[in-house]
Amino acid sequence: MKAVSNIDAWRVLAAIAEGNGITGASESTGIDLPACTRLIKKLEEELGYALVEHQVRPARLTDFGLSVLPAAREIAAEQSRILSAAASFTRMPLVIRLSVPVNNPRKSVNEHIRTYREFDPSLSVQVISDMDHQDVLEGRADLAYIPYDPPASGLVILPIGRAMNVPVVSPGYLETHPFPHTPEDLIHHKVILRESRHYPVTDHLEKNSENRPLRCAGIAFSGDVLSGRECVLNGEGVALDLSFSRCLTEIKEGKLIPVLDGWHRPEWHLNIVIAKENESNARLMKFARWFASAEAFALNKRSEKRESMMKDLFRA
Repeated sequence: MKAVSNIDAWRVLAAIAEGNGITGASESTGIDLPACTRLIKKLEEELGYALVEHQVRPARLTDFGLSVLPAAREIAAEQSRILSAAASFTRMPLVIRLSVPVNNPRKSVNEHIRTYREFDPSLSVQVISDMDHQDVLEGRADLAYIPYDPPASGLVILPIGRAMNVPVVSPGYLETHPFPHTPEDLIHHKVILRESRHYPVTDHLEKNSENRPLRCAGIAFSGDVLSGRECVLNGEGVALDLSFSRCLTEIKEGKLIPVLDGWHRPEWHLNIVIAKENESNARLMKFARWFASAEAFALNKRSEKRESMMKDLFRA
């Protein structure tokens, strides 16, 4: 960048005029002394005239330097006004509508929001449930946390990671049905599935590098996750789409039992999506990137916990 286009160069020149030389200018602008000297030298080279009497201590402006001083001060003042406006904007109240899957643990989401508000106290987050990328494009949510890879058109996509589900049944269900160990065993069982507008429907099961088609005795329920959770607790079938965090408490209490010995539906691909038309909203994007990073870290911790617990369960 040319020095004449560098606002810091004009700030240094204006600061030298205060009478404390380049050293004083460095202290008042917060720019280190060698950088101040380089900026003035480059200005002089580009303008073709000396701006500062360098042989005098403290250095002072030449006649030419004094002639451009009003403009330098105006440039420095404009920068100050811009920074002040930006700071005022950050203090303005902002409400962000964040959609989070019902399947996702609210504890970590609420912790992320509380932590972020320490950086931006005037920002509020309204948490809503189960909206998808289409809702973001149509303006019903500002951000959506979704468990699939959406079409990229019109969206900013921030990847979080992948999450695995745990197939479960109730103890009461196993009193009247055989324990399903493999995908082939599901031919004797009805299954409970999650279904929504854009959510990937479970049509096969995976384990390591293997995958098998889903073949079952029928669909006991297909719909929202909360109703599906009630169905499995009532002993109506094998739930394939409940997240580990959604059924962790019931597994610990013995109300739900993991089945299929490590087979599971395809992993969810977790992303935060924002409409491209909102990409210029700096506060929204800053929160979105921070939230995606924080949730990626939390997801990794949950995955480690799930893997450890599942090893213990199937070992038992």
